[in-house]
Amino acid sequence: MSTAVETERAPRVAPLKGPLNKDDFLAFIRTIISHDDKVDEKLCDAVFDLFDKDSDNILSESETESVNQRLISAINDLRTALIVVDFQNDFVSGSLAIGNGGAKQNPMEALAPLNRLLTTMPAFDTIIYTLDWHPSNHISFYEHCRNSDRTLATSDRLRKLKPFDTVVFESPKMTQRLYPRHCVQKSWGSELSPNLIVAEDAKFIHKGFEVYVDSYSAFYNNTKTTRSDLEQMLKAENIHAVFVCGLAHDICVAATAHDALDLGFLTAVVEDCSKGLDITDIEMANRALSYKKCAITNSKTAESFLKTHRIPWAWIAKLCGLYEKSGGLAALLKENHEADTN
Repeated sequence: MSTAVETERAPRVAPLKGPLNKDDFLAFIRTIISHDDKVDEKLCDAVFDLFDKDSDNILSESETESVNQRLISAINDLRTALIVVDFQNDFVSGSLAIGNGGAKQNPMEALAPLNRLLTTMPAFDTIIYTLDWHPSNHISFYEHCRNSDRTLATSDRLRKLKPFDTVVFESPKMTQRLYPRHCVQKSWGSELSPNLIVAEDAKFIHKGFEVYVDSYSAFYNNTKTTRSDLEQMLKAENIHAVFVCGLAHDICVAATAHDALDLGFLTAVVEDCSKGLDITDIEMANRALSYKKCAITNSKTAESFLKTHRIPWAWIAKLCGLYEKSGGLAALLKENHEADTN
C-alpha cells in the first residue's frame, strides 16, 4: 500500500538502447506484455511507426529515446489501484444474489482468486472497496415503485410489474430498472461479505445513497449529476491505472470501468474476480469495454503485473499514443473490433 513518504523502487523495465529494427521492437514488446495477451503485429507495427519519424524502418538512438520517455518511463512510474465493486452480502447470498440471475454465476467462486489478489505482494498502490448504500425507499426498489412520492408513467401504472422490469417514472422524470430491495444502509445486506479479505489501509466509496437516483458506477450517479470522491481519491494517490472487479460484472463493474476509461485511467476488468447476472449482458459489456481499450483480463495476469510488471497490450498501445491517431489506423482498429465481434 502507498504511504505518505514514497520509497524509491527499482525500474520495472530497463531503458532501450538504439538502433532497433522492427523485429527488435517486437521482441521487446513480447518481454513486457501480459503472458496471456496477444501481440497484434499490425498494431505493433503501427506503434513502431509512431516513433520511426523518418520512416526508415529503424529506430535511431534519438527515436529509441522517445520510446524510453513515452513508454518505458510511464511503465516504471505506473501506480495502480484495485477497485473491488459491491462485494456485499445481498449480492452474494441475500435479496439480490447474483447466483439467481440467468447466468447462474456464483459470487463465492470469485472469492478465492480475489482474496489471493488482495494479498499478493508486492501489493497494489491502493485498494478501494465500493458499497451500494441505499436508503430504505430507494427509487430502484420494486417494493416502492408505487410510493406516493413518485409517479409511474401511465403504461407502467397499468401493468403488473416485477423485479428486473424497466419502468418510466413521470416524477421524478427518469427510466429505471427495478430490483428487489437490497443493500439498505447499515443493514446486514449492505455489509461486505465476511468471506472477503479487507486489506489494511483500504479506502471505501459509498454509492446509491440518493433516494431518487441510482448509481451503478463508483465514480458518478446514473445521471452524472453527483460525483463521488473516487476520482480525487485516485488522483491523490497518483494512480494511473485501475483493475476493476466485483459484482455485478454486467452492471456496476462495467459502469465503473467505463467511467475510469473516460476519466483517462488505464483500465482492466478482472473477469474471474467478477460475477454477473446475465451472460449476454456480460459479453456485451466486455465487447464495449474492449472497444474503448479496456483490458479484459484475469487474476493471474493481475498478479503477474504486480510480480513481474508485465502489462496488457491495450495499456502499451495507449501509453504510446496509438489511439490518439486517426485515418488509416482508426480504420484498422475498427476492422479488428468488427472481426472480434463477428
